[in-house]
Amino acid sequence: MTNCEEEKKGNKNMNILSLLASDNYIVINRDLLKKYGINVALMLCELASEYNYFDQSGKLEDGMFYSTIDNINERTGLSKYQQSEALKVLDKNGIVKSVVKGIPAKRFFKIDVEELEKQIVNNSPSSCKEIGKLDGEKLETKNNNRKLINKSNNLKDKESKKEDTNNTQIEHVEKTTCRKKKKTISYDEQIAEYTQNEDLQNALKAFLQMRSFIKKPMTEYALKLMLKKLDDMGNTDDVKIAILNQSITNNWQGIFPLKDGNTKHDKQPEKKYDQNGYGSEEELMAMFYGK
Repeated sequence: MTNCEEEKKGNKNMNILSLLASDNYIVINRDLLKKYGINVALMLCELASEYNYFDQSGKLEDGMFYSTIDNINERTGLSKYQQSEALKVLDKNGIVKSVVKGIPAKRFFKIDVEELEKQIVNNSPSSCKEIGKLDGEKLETKNNNRKLINKSNNLKDKESKKEDTNNTQIEHVEKTTCRKKKKTISYDEQIAEYTQNEDLQNALKAFLQMRSFIKKPMTEYALKLMLKKLDDMGNTDDVKIAILNQSITNNWQGIFPLKDGNTKHDKQPEKKYDQNGYGSEEELMAMFYGK
């Protein structure tokens, strides 16, 4: 294909897209309107307008451009559902293809200009005349709007950089949060490391439940301090269980020595004595018989 033919083809593509799009208004082809209805025609014309914008800005990616649902809704009034249905018709007829790609994901469109030409220009003898007329009317409009396009591009670039910065900050916060969570030790793990005695483990869990019930939940560090204090108060698991049960029964926030002061639970020897004060019956008989 010669350079002249390529130039003619490029001009032809621009003409067919110019027929359907404008910066300040949307031109709807009558044949397109009759064939597909108002929503499909409106959707296609809006996409053609956005194609021209990206083409003039040099931002087409392999002939593709992106547009959001909110953007098209604001410019055409078409809802998300109406846009989806219109795109199904355009895709079925091979006029517009849409794909989602990129991070963050964006909806990209590609217009098959040759297929569009077959369905519109060849079916409408008056279309070429309308194209020429529109080209003359819109030349001045396009020149005037180039400044607005540049300003819009600058704003979009600033918004994009701001969005990237926000995303980076969010990712940093999420990573930091995940690291903190990895270092966290649960109550059950801390109790299991402290003792293997199931009765003592249950008493500790019951104490934590009581603290939550009275709306004074313990932090992990507070539990660690309490376990050290519990070791100082009792030297056996039975004593520790008794201390915990004492606090649970009285809904105390902390743990305290047992009220009787016998934190060691040392057993006192039983003293047997008779009513005369003797230690045993044998001592009494020895006294009576003189033995």
